[in-house]
Amino acid sequence: MSTEKKYPHDAAARAASYIAKLLMPHCTRLDIAGSIRRIRHMAKDIEIVCEPKKEFEQTGLFADVGEWLVSKDFSEGLALITDEVVLGNVSGRYMKILTNSRLCPGIKLDLFMPQPDDYYRILAIRTGSRDYAERYIASSWKRKGWVGTHDGLRKIDQCTETPSGWKCTAGKPTLPPVWKSEGEFFTWLGTEYKDPADREIHKSVNESL
Repeated sequence: MSTEKKYPHDAAARAASYIAKLLMPHCTRLDIAGSIRRIRHMAKDIEIVCEPKKEFEQTGLFADVGEWLVSKDFSEGLALITDEVVLGNVSGRYMKILTNSRLCPGIKLDLFMPQPDDYYRILAIRTGSRDYAERYIASSWKRKGWVGTHDGLRKIDQCTETPSGWKCTAGKPTLPPVWKSEGEFFTWLGTEYKDPADREIHKSVNESL
């Protein structure tokens, strides 16, 4: 049995909303996911999927020589709610942060920053529940001949399975569509879109044994 601390939904949702309002001006899009989005009675963490805005930083003598980095405003906003960075950084796709929330002391933030074309797939997965994502979402794209990689969905016949997951080996891989909403992603999967609150798998007694 898990001993991880859990927080009442109302408190966790308010803490998540505060973080979202702080970061949203510095994001192209942002959504609260996880058990808070599913309106579960208790939540053990805050999950947010977002696409931080980026700014060009010149690194050479010429104005067009440089790289696009996550905006300083986003990083500064994140720092305001951070007590400790447990894993990752703003340049990656995922961060785990111990927040300094007074409303939910000790609550962690799982921050997902997927590639723009993969945003709604990650939102659907991170909304959960875990069993629902595996049984209805991941299984649907597998039936269509796709697998999840670090770069998003790729055709299974263009990938190799490694100890750390699937890796695309094609020079010019076949890419999935760019979904404009979570509903459009579910339509592509060929599975029914359900309200987040209904994305639960209720196991029978025998299945739980």
